[in-house]
Amino acid sequence: MSFSPADLTPSQWFIEVLVFVLVAYPIVGDCAFIVSGTYYHLFRERRDRPRFLEHGEPFVTILVPAHNEEEQIGSTVDWLENQLNYPAGKYEIIVIDDASTDRTGPILADLQRRYPDNLRVLSIVKNRGKAHGFNVAIAYAKGDFLLSNDADTKPSPNALWQYLSYFEREGGQNVGAVTGNMLAANRTTIVALPAGT
Repeated sequence: MSFSPADLTPSQWFIEVLVFVLVAYPIVGDCAFIVSGTYYHLFRERRDRPRFLEHGEPFVTILVPAHNEEEQIGSTVDWLENQLNYPAGKYEIIVIDDASTDRTGPILADLQRRYPDNLRVLSIVKNRGKAHGFNVAIAYAKGDFLLSNDADTKPSPNALWQYLSYFEREGGQNVGAVTGNMLAANRTTIVALPAGT
């Protein structure tokens, strides 16, 4: 028994087309994304990324929200203070201690004694979430740009240069925010485990 599209009723034809689109669209879209991303990485990314910022280094405020982060906050702040390839006087770190009940507070007090010129700690008495902590911290930030950095993540040493380059390249005046691919150091829960672990 032969079958042709002409044998379909309009409603059957519509359902067939809808199923085809729903199945094909993600596949075609993923393939297009992979091809365009690979092309951009190979042929355009290096050319688009400036080697330095033409107008000097803007001041950056790094915001670090922390709630019960005693295991990671020390190494994260040490990393941000010592490993970033960016002029020391051109960025500050603000840690938002969001009502931690562990040793996060005392650890931050010790870090503040070690880095008095570059580290500020804001202590929030009642935990109201990361967004609330950011809203409070923004009022104290001195930076021209803000970087959100979780308490259990460490950016690459060149992260500030890489992020800021997006604002300086052609069309950068239309860029509102830039994000990177961060790997969490806190892998004690299934949610925090990266893919493939």
